[in-house]
Amino acid sequence: MSAWNHLECFQMPRKFKSEFENNSDFLAEHVDDNTVEKLLEDKERIEDIASKMGTKIPDNKRKQVDANPVLSKFKSNAEILDAVENSDEPAKKKTKLSKLDMKQATIYARYATMKVAEMQDVLKWNKTPHSGKKDDLLLRIIDGQTYGRLTKCPICVHGKLKVNEEGKVMCNGFYNEETSGREVCSLVVDPGKVQR
Repeated sequence: MSAWNHLECFQMPRKFKSEFENNSDFLAEHVDDNTVEKLLEDKERIEDIASKMGTKIPDNKRKQVDANPVLSKFKSNAEILDAVENSDEPAKKKTKLSKLDMKQATIYARYATMKVAEMQDVLKWNKTPHSGKKDDLLLRIIDGQTYGRLTKCPICVHGKLKVNEEGKVMCNGFYNEETSGREVCSLVVDPGKVQR
């Protein structure tokens, strides 16, 4: 046996989806029953097994499904602003948002629909690190548009500041050529509390 799956995690291979209408046909064709009890000869048991196949999201894909909480906040604020602007009702919800929240929601709405390559171009033009996933790029753009370009670390002086997935500004340190080793820096602050 080279690999195995939990029944709930097993997804029918893409190449078979067009060939088989449902999971039970796939099971009947490709799964051999080598048990003494011959469990798969019972049609009801096959239907039960087929109904459970692919019902659980594997852990490695679950991380992709879960949204970044910082971006979720920006998105919900952007939806509030959009709803207020497109309705004739008084702007009660808009007044609950701070000016900073409104600014970040507007920036989110502007850049969230961009492709990764377009976001990388914006970051390159602003001389900001431009590698990473779309969520990371979007956080950097929102931070830069809100507060300005990040500079060197004020604590270790040589390290480059960056925005982490929680929206905080941090420094990982730098490589010291004199000692031929990495110097660690523990700076983690809110984005508005660092010199730009």
